[in-house]
Amino acid sequence: MHFVNKYEHISKAFIDIISHKWSRIQVGGKDHKWSFVRDGDEKGTVECMVDGSAGKENLSASLKCGLKDLLGTCSIRKTC
Repeated sequence: MHFVNKYEHISKAFIDIISHKWSRIQVGGKDHKWSFVRDGDEKGTVECMVDGSAGKENLSASLKCGLKDLLGTCSIRKTC
């Protein structure tokens, strides 16, 4: 809402965020302070849209959150 409220020439704002999972690399049996490796293909996603086209006093917003490329399996035979 910041951009739509602050700047007169902006009436809509779209923000997309993708978060990747990173894990520390083990060196000598301990987590390294500065080294990481991608840990899986899944991604956290966030999509935000703020619409001020009906006027600054009538702002509307939508937010979608989810997971993408998540792999899963069932290890209990009777329930799968």
